[in-house]
Amino acid sequence: MAEHRTRDELNELLRHAHFIAVGKGHTARYVEKNYPGWHWNELIAILRIGGVLHKDENERLRCDPKVISIRFGRGSTFHVEWDWMIPDRPRPS
Repeated sequence: MAEHRTRDELNELLRHAHFIAVGKGHTARYVEKNYPGWHWNELIAILRIGGVLHKDENERLRCDPKVISIRFGRGSTFHVEWDWMIPDRPRPS
């Protein structure tokens, strides 16, 4: 597998999901520097396949708080390390 990233590293990546950051090229530069050989859409697709994305209380994309780390490669190859000791948070109604 090509990458091994922690929840904090993934949340830093997801901070760049805002349309202003994308429009100004900040997102592409961040991905190029920190995830060489990857593109934003590939990374988001992998995170969706891995089931680790959710929206926080402000509707921002974040990594599920139960994720410890994720290993992923090209295609749909991934492995998620979960912390099952963290209780589920109630979902907003």
